[in-house]
This record gives sequence, structure tokens and C-alpha cells, in this order.
Amino acid sequence: MEDKIKPQSKSAQKYLESDVITVKDIAHEADMPPSVVRKKIRNSNLEKPGGRWEWPPNHPDLIKVKSLFGIAKLGAMDRKELKELCKEFGIKVYKKDTDEDLREKLRGEK
Repeated sequence: MEDKIKPQSKSAQKYLESDVITVKDIAHEADMPPSVVRKKIRNSNLEKPGGRWEWPPNHPDLIKVKSLFGIAKLGAMDRKELKELCKEFGIKVYKKDTDEDLREKLRGEK
């Protein structure tokens, strides 16, 4: 027996076909309720990218948002990007800090 798929409205179909990362996606990845994710983002001084809390995959604020929840791909960032991100979050960076030290600071482990 075939599973019946419920047809979606045009607006829902358009939204599902869009290529954006939503709060719901981040909440799922962070294993948190979307309401908690939204609240933490609002309190982080990040600007809302538009009418909704959603970002294109290459948006510069997306890594900041994900780092709030410890799900950012910090391993792929080079030293310059790590230092800039630390600066934006008000984290002090010292010359002796290694790249891994900066990643730990951004994750809140140091």
C-alpha cells in the first residue's frame, strides 16, 4: 500500500523549496526548542536578517548564530575568521592563543 502524501499549499511549497536556514533547522541541530533558540538569538545583539529569523547558507551571521549553540563548523575556519568572530563576541584574543584555543573560547569551553 502506498503512503499518501498530503498536498501542501502553494506558500508552504514555495517556502520548502527555498534555500534558507531557519530557526527551526538550528533548533533541530542544537536539540533545543525553537522558542529557546529565538530568545537566545534576540538576546545576542544580532540583527534580524529580514522578516524572519532565517539566513541563506552563505550568510556571514549564520556562523555567529550557530556558534551561540555550539554547532558552528569552527574547524573549517582559518585563524583570521576565528579572530574576527571572537572580536564580534567580545572575546579577548592573545598572541599566544592557538587556533584551537580560539575555537574553545567560541564554544565557551575556556
